Amino acid sequence: MRTGLGFSLWLNEESDEEESETDDLYKHSIMKIKERFEQTITRLMKADMALKDICDKLKIDEEQFQVYMKHFGILDKLEKALLKL
Repeated sequence: MRTGLGFSLWLNEESDEEESETDDLYKHSIMKIKERFEQTITRLMKADMALKDICDKLKIDEEQFQVYMKHFGILDKLEKALLKL
């Protein structure tokens, strides 16, 4: 069976993708997600949308929103503690 250079390159590309998927998992940060979340909320508020309106559209109250925001920090601490084990 003749595979040629293209086949070899394709095999290398597939193995690189598998490695990068594993590596990317450890590059993610819950705090980066929180940052994106906060940026989106800020953008909406600058567009004259009140936090209450945002929460209403998300079908949560402002108290629940604050609980969700606290969870980012809790999950970050939990992950760091777990990684120390």
